[in-house]
Amino acid sequence: MSLNKIIFDLIILIVLFDSISLGAQENIKDDRNVYVFASKGLNLRAQPDQNAEILRTIPYAKKLRIKEIDSKIISIDQKIGQWTHVSDEEMDGWVFGGYLLVTNPNELITKVYQEVKSINHKVYQSSSLKFSEKNITIKSTYGNYAIVTYPGTGLEPGMSSKIDSVWFYNGTTWNLYINDTKSGYEEKISDSYQNKSISLLLINDDLIPDFIISEYCCGSISNSQIFLSNLNLHQKFKSLSDLSFSKFTWTHLCGNNLYLFVSSKDDKTKQYRYDCKSNQLKINE
Repeated sequence: MSLNKIIFDLIILIVLFDSISLGAQENIKDDRNVYVFASKGLNLRAQPDQNAEILRTIPYAKKLRIKEIDSKIISIDQKIGQWTHVSDEEMDGWVFGGYLLVTNPNELITKVYQEVKSINHKVYQSSSLKFSEKNITIKSTYGNYAIVTYPGTGLEPGMSSKIDSVWFYNGTTWNLYINDTKSGYEEKISDSYQNKSISLLLINDDLIPDFIISEYCCGSISNSQIFLSNLNLHQKFKSLSDLSFSKFTWTHLCGNNLYLFVSSKDDKTKQYRYDCKSNQLKINE
């Protein structure tokens, strides 16, 4: 291999790594604008504490300026984030960063609506569902990633499945998350009757969101799949048959975090934890 080829490959890797780091962390930098996506508003508190005084409730889609980020990553409402010191033209205080988005949430919802409608328009035309932007919700976000929920075909008139999808903001626009590697995760618009649930988590220690994906329908579970980030190229890490992801408990990065799955066979809960040193998912006894 020539020296020029080696240098070229190294440059590509450096650029890729830099863009990945930026994409993962862009919404937790100081001195930049973010937006509230909590549909019922977000509590502004006097201190970075869930029990601190509530100064007021910030409405949906309100633009805020970041002043400071607490270094500790926490979990509230099954969302990962950090306490964030923000301000607007009226006052400043602390909010949970798990409800902050890098763009106006309506921009993301409009993009999802347009993409889904263009692909599933025949399905919605023959369905009793009146598909609109009101049917779309933002489930969670971290960095430049967002999980957005839209309706599927449904099994009966008036019923529809719920499908989660992964979106990535490239600094200009939101797009479906696509991984160029063969074994990586690639998001596709679906009209499936199955429910598809995606959880955005920090399972390993690289601060890039990982995915747990469960598909289920009619009381039966197809499986759950775990995709771990590897230089932002999410690789399939583990498949768990007959298990649906339920919830997690959080301590800190690669701490004794528990991931709870429910069995479709007997409704029993199985607890797993991820060990960073061995890169293994272990059953918690």
